[in-house]
Amino acid sequence: MTIKEIEQTTGLPRASVRFYESEGFISPTRGENGYRNYAQSDLDTLLKIKLLRRLDIPLEDIHALQKDQLSLDSVLSCALTRLEQETAHLEQARELCRALRQEQSSYATLNPRPYLQRLDTPAPTAEEAVPQPTYDRLPEAHCPFRRYFARNFDLFLYNVLFLLFCDLVLRINTASGHPALRLCIGLVSMGLTLLLEPLMLHFFCTTPGKYLFGLKITRGDGSPLGLGEAFSRTMGVLVRGMGLGLPIIATITHGYSLYQIYKGHRLGWDYDLDAVAYWDGSRPHQSYWESSKSYLKLVAAAVLTAGCFFALFQSQTQAMAPIHQGDMTVSQFVENYNDTRRFRLQADQRLDSLLTDSGAFENLPAPNNVIIVDPFEDAPPLKFDFRTDPSDGLLKEVSFSYYAENVTTSIPVEEMAAVVWSLLYGREDISKGELNQVHNAIIKLSDTSVPSDRISYHHDFEGAKVDFTMTTSQGYAFTSWGTLFPLPGTQATCQMEFSVSLTN
Repeated sequence: MTIKEIEQTTGLPRASVRFYESEGFISPTRGENGYRNYAQSDLDTLLKIKLLRRLDIPLEDIHALQKDQLSLDSVLSCALTRLEQETAHLEQARELCRALRQEQSSYATLNPRPYLQRLDTPAPTAEEAVPQPTYDRLPEAHCPFRRYFARNFDLFLYNVLFLLFCDLVLRINTASGHPALRLCIGLVSMGLTLLLEPLMLHFFCTTPGKYLFGLKITRGDGSPLGLGEAFSRTMGVLVRGMGLGLPIIATITHGYSLYQIYKGHRLGWDYDLDAVAYWDGSRPHQSYWESSKSYLKLVAAAVLTAGCFFALFQSQTQAMAPIHQGDMTVSQFVENYNDTRRFRLQADQRLDSLLTDSGAFENLPAPNNVIIVDPFEDAPPLKFDFRTDPSDGLLKEVSFSYYAENVTTSIPVEEMAAVVWSLLYGREDISKGELNQVHNAIIKLSDTSVPSDRISYHHDFEGAKVDFTMTTSQGYAFTSWGTLFPLPGTQATCQMEFSVSLTN
């Protein structure tokens, strides 16, 4: 027999049948298709349990009966004693009702004291007076903190998926901290939750986070949620449990949900679905921490988290790679340079100029609502010189010679670092680690706070070299971030030489 036939024959809900199976009362076999096959003995056992539970006989006594540890007569004797006590109590309440009616008192004149003395316990309700079927079911798991961590672990995975997409497909600098990107990450994680979680709950009754933290969600009868039910539940979680990610509202809704779970209350989005969160999926009566597999799952969660961070680091490195690598023409280098500068912009920065094939920079128009105050407007413009191989036209050297006199200027460390990265990245003889070190060393040339009339940097790669020299007169004051201010009444001069050249 199938579970549906068992339900129709016994009148027991599926949740009760599964509960009695988990308690060891019945042991259905499994067919080749994996579904349970119930024998006639299973049906007889379930009908016996239903009868005895209607007589208010505890499950422990039924277990003892099944194992021949108790006789049916002794169990029924105890049950009869309980029923007689209940009957006496009901008869006492019945007689009390008749006495109150005969007295014909109104509510205002009713004297309750003598009648209360005749009652040892409060009168039962009408539902308690009529024997009702007793249906056993699997217990719900509350575990507020595991549910909280499972939910946030799922959101973390969705965020990782989106960030990997941004890095590897869109080539967006996800480390820039741009407010629009942060907002987009929040919206996309909500969207992925609404898309993926209902599917996983419907087909697997769990999600990656819930599985690793020992949680499983089904209907009350043990069957998976329908797609509509799973979608409705997920929507309820996002709106009522997470406040759609809005900062203050989300904090309030998270705290309230944790409190409700801690108190053992069912949350709002589970009211109509009759969903059950099991302790450990296949072992509803075993605490999560009693299973050795639980600790392996926590280790797996930690490993998966570390793997996600490693994947994000690798994807960010891949996204930072220039478009063209190895030998390149001037046009390809210019494309690399402009792309590198765009990629490395921080949240509060904007790209104000583009390098052209002539080595000069073309200014970009500012937005209409942006007023630009440029302290370096009197400084000479920076211009690169390109040296190519006459035989094939491939770029061999990028350099500039810069001279400023009595004007505010700065060390163009961002421009120099972009040249090094755009020209040397991906060359066979240059490791990414060594290139990163040189890139960072050039950026730090603007961080020095020690006054000096000469600053230089040189590095030899295998097949390339980087040179920078800056000489200033005493009329220049050197400040942090590489800014040079001319002192009043002095003749301030500054000369900079920079080159990145390929030596093979």
